[in-house]
Amino acid sequence: MKTLLIRPGVGIVEKTLRGPWPPELDYLEKMYREPGLLFRGLISMEGFSHSPTLAVGTVLRKLGEDVEYLDIPYEFGIPLREELNDKRSEKIKEYIARGGYDVVGISCTSTLEGLTTKGVAEAAKRVSKDVTIVVGGYQAASDAVNMMEKIPAIDVMVLSDFEPIAEQLYQSFTGKIPLKTVPNVVYRENGTIRASEKKYIKVDPEDLPVYDYSLVEKYIPKYTMFIVEASRGCPFDCSFCQEKVLRTSYTVKDAHIAVNEIIDTANYIAQVTEPVLLIYCDPLWGANPRWVKTFCSELAERKDEITTDKVGWLVGARIGQFDDEALSLLKRAGCITIGYGVESLSPKMLTIMNKTRDPHTYINSVFDTVEKMIRAKMHMMLTFILGLPGETPSTIEETLTSLRRLPLENEYIHLKLGLPVALRKTLLDAQIHDPDYAEKYGVTIHDEYDWEKAYLPRFTPLFDPSRELSASQLTDIFLDLIHGARGFSGSLGKHPDVFKEVGAILYKDHISPEELAEWSRIYRRIVTGSS
Repeated sequence: MKTLLIRPGVGIVEKTLRGPWPPELDYLEKMYREPGLLFRGLISMEGFSHSPTLAVGTVLRKLGEDVEYLDIPYEFGIPLREELNDKRSEKIKEYIARGGYDVVGISCTSTLEGLTTKGVAEAAKRVSKDVTIVVGGYQAASDAVNMMEKIPAIDVMVLSDFEPIAEQLYQSFTGKIPLKTVPNVVYRENGTIRASEKKYIKVDPEDLPVYDYSLVEKYIPKYTMFIVEASRGCPFDCSFCQEKVLRTSYTVKDAHIAVNEIIDTANYIAQVTEPVLLIYCDPLWGANPRWVKTFCSELAERKDEITTDKVGWLVGARIGQFDDEALSLLKRAGCITIGYGVESLSPKMLTIMNKTRDPHTYINSVFDTVEKMIRAKMHMMLTFILGLPGETPSTIEETLTSLRRLPLENEYIHLKLGLPVALRKTLLDAQIHDPDYAEKYGVTIHDEYDWEKAYLPRFTPLFDPSRELSASQLTDIFLDLIHGARGFSGSLGKHPDVFKEVGAILYKDHISPEELAEWSRIYRRIVTGSS
């Protein structure tokens, strides 16, 4: 069978993006008139290669399937006017028609990709009703029945990791086994939406794919950062995280295999473009200290096997995870940036969001981690979420007071501020819809994070966090912070010249693939200091 895997990219709703907004959401006008925020919401992540489709494509090729790849933003751009969506859909239809595909697989990982997923599925069905449309990803798994009901063109939704069910799924497509026997899917049968057995299947270390970058060879010159993967899963239970929608256990590749992968991937990409910046998509990279030591020691010893000296890699980790020795090893192995999800420096908020059971020790560890990173001369991205349930002006001030004690002007410290998103099937989603919980913390919901409305994740407060702090007030505080108006340089304020380059996004009707590639390099400069 011939399969086309598709990265849909973002899709917009003009009324959501440009207004007019209903009175209860009129504060969004201030938020969505910020070019830096629109850039971060619409553009920044598009510069990365796409881990879900790379993983699926690699697995299918190992099974002997004929697989091709389409990156819609880099092929057709991103419309910022709804009238242009139909024109792009027609181009997508023509592309699919030329390929003669049996299966079209779409990765829908975010609410912002839902509308493009709908457009792609409908375009493919216009080509042929016999094309099988399969959709997976966090958004798909967390909202499968709703999406199936609203997008009749979708045939199958995958609710779990793809690797354990890939072979069975494709056997069902060729009629060898009934689709209902494949676990963890929602599917159509004679017009009725049905669900197969929900079954947790742990992905074994040897089943984690080493991404086949030949799948995306034509797009390599356009990408600015390249995804690799060493592990999946996370042992923690932060209220806002969607990781456990797909998996509940932690799996990590053999360290030697992971070293081979980073060397081979860097060398493959370096044949096409430089610098080679690899970013691990792991929810929690390096959870096992012995694995970190083994991996970094071997990679440091074998760095001369990498054919370019313009190479570096980035990971996401937990505060307090690495001591001085581990950071020294990480740096020798080529790690240039570590992202830490700090989230808050208020003991109350850290407890409410399930970030830690010992908030005071955690906060002390934040300062210790920052000191260690500066000593190691490694860049760090410290991310914060403001506005989770229970947040008040006083808890925000707790976080800001502690933040001001950090050497924020240091070249190695980068701040990234965001607002909460109540993603489907997260603990946060359940909490704010629980009447008792909402009453306890004073939460009032103004709208839902519906994929059909395409709100910008991380920059759209849709509920009042408490009786003391409304979504409108939170917006004002957030905008002050990102512009550095409260005593330190915020995420936009520290890079004013960089964000001036994307000011035109407010007035554009369409972002071309060429503009997307150029603007994506801006995000790379912010994260790594690299051009």
